[in-house]
Amino acid sequence: MRADDFPEVINKVVFDEETISRRVGELADTISQDYSGKDTVVVGILQGAYAFTRDLSKMLAFPVSPEFIRISRYQKPFTGEVEIVEDLKQNITGRHVLLVEDIVDTGLTLNFLVQILLDRD
Repeated sequence: MRADDFPEVINKVVFDEETISRRVGELADTISQDYSGKDTVVVGILQGAYAFTRDLSKMLAFPVSPEFIRISRYQKPFTGEVEIVEDLKQNITGRHVLLVEDIVDTGLTLNFLVQILLDRD
C-alpha cells in the first residue's frame, strides 16, 4: 500500500505540537503538586515512553533525572514470560516511583514491572 491510499489519515493532524506541549505541561503541574516534597524517581519504559518521559521530566517543578527500564515479553515467543532486558541504573528503595508507559494492551508487562518495583520497595 502507498501513502496515497490513506490521505485522510496521513494528511490530518489530530493534535498539533502546541496542544500536546500544553497538555504535557498541565500533567507536569498536577504531578508536581502530587509529588511535592517527596523523593521521586521518574521511570520510563523503553522504547515507547522515552520521548514523553524526557519531555515530562523537563516540565516538572522538582529536579529529576529520569531513569529507564527495558522489558520484553517477546524475547521468548509464545511463553508469555516477561523479562527485564535493561534494568534501572539507580537504587529506588524507599522512593516514590512515577512510572511512564506508552501503550498498555493486556497489562501483562505492566503488572510484571509493578510487582518488580514493589519488591524493590
